[in-house]
Amino acid sequence: MIIEVDTQKMVNANEFGEILRRFCFKEEYGCYSCFDLIDGFLQIPVPEELKKYLWEDCKNVCYVRGEIFVAWGWEGDGCLVIKEGNKIARNSDCKKDYLWEWAQDIEGEVMSERQDIKVEVMQRSIYGSIVKENKYNDDTVTDVIGYLQKLLATIPAEHRDRAFVSFESAGGYEGSHSAEFGVYYYRPETDVEMTARTSEIKRREDSQRAFELEQRKRLNAKYGNQSEEGGNAW
Repeated sequence: MIIEVDTQKMVNANEFGEILRRFCFKEEYGCYSCFDLIDGFLQIPVPEELKKYLWEDCKNVCYVRGEIFVAWGWEGDGCLVIKEGNKIARNSDCKKDYLWEWAQDIEGEVMSERQDIKVEVMQRSIYGSIVKENKYNDDTVTDVIGYLQKLLATIPAEHRDRAFVSFESAGGYEGSHSAEFGVYYYRPETDVEMTARTSEIKRREDSQRAFELEQRKRLNAKYGNQSEEGGNAW
């Protein structure tokens, strides 16, 4: 049985995002456990329209198939942006299926609210020992606790309640795997960082607007600005 869904009439961002994520990726939880898109997608530079919704401190990619644009960045977690038609939604924690937001709801938040900055304390591959780099033996619980306490002490006291440990599986030679171990914390962006970020967002929006106006001028010059019915073509 085939059920057709008009995504352009959807009002729930989670439904929109998950339906398109399941359609676009070959396996469940795209941009987290799977990064392979179905056939027909072509990679393109990330459009300015979508770039402002992605994280700035990691490599972002974008693919297009028809009217569907899929863009994402990966920094331990995935940030996924999907556009279809006139709708754009973002999921900033791709292991979850309930954190989709509409672009228009993000706009005011991104511009006006102070954002969190992720600060990496350490990140490395481990092959047995967490405490000692490139050691294959296991650690005692006491050693691990002591090591984490030392790392925690390097984090400003006011941010220690927002410090986290991450473990990720990393593929290696001939199918081997190792664990990526990291410690990081979040802090609010400074006034200087917030000003720089919002200024950059405005610059991108102005640049995109200027590009669209110039494109409209070129199309009008080539095809004229009147439709056959006498109305505006653009």
